Amino acid sequence: MDFNELRAYLISKLLWDPDCDLDAHRRDFMEYFYGPAAPYLDEYLNLLCDTCEARGDHVGFNDNPVHGFLEEDMLDKYDALFDKAAEAVRGDPLRLWRVEKNRLSIRWVRLKRAAMLRGELDPETVNRFFADWKAFSLSRVDEWCNIETTHRALLEGKWRGTEFFDHWINEEPEAL
Repeated sequence: MDFNELRAYLISKLLWDPDCDLDAHRRDFMEYFYGPAAPYLDEYLNLLCDTCEARGDHVGFNDNPVHGFLEEDMLDKYDALFDKAAEAVRGDPLRLWRVEKNRLSIRWVRLKRAAMLRGELDPETVNRFFADWKAFSLSRVDEWCNIETTHRALLEGKWRGTEFFDHWINEEPEAL
């Protein structure tokens, strides 16, 4: 969900010309697609990538949100950049929609960390997240599960919806 449009755009540019100036294409896309929010979202992406690199974090597709770049202090920094991005496009509904769609990743990590690592579960916040998720026309959070199964799993204190499947091999969550 995080910057899918940017990812698709850059991949298409690389497929067309593997030696293209990827940084220039990224800048062009960010400025056009996000307008005045672009500098803050670019700062977010750079902070995220730089933090992962500095900490040596490598993330798998279905990893639990326990990596250093997803600690609460980092999530606060990311959210602050999204707040600035949202404010920059407050009068532009389309670009604000794009900013808030990308913020869903941070919201999801916060929900998972609160529920699964600290045992803090607010059903109203969880339900609001999934309503927003659907409002952005997104259909899955977890691989292999539909949105309803993932929603139910979180409300029932499960790391992912596959825990409902008897035939599925579920690994124990990593310790902090």
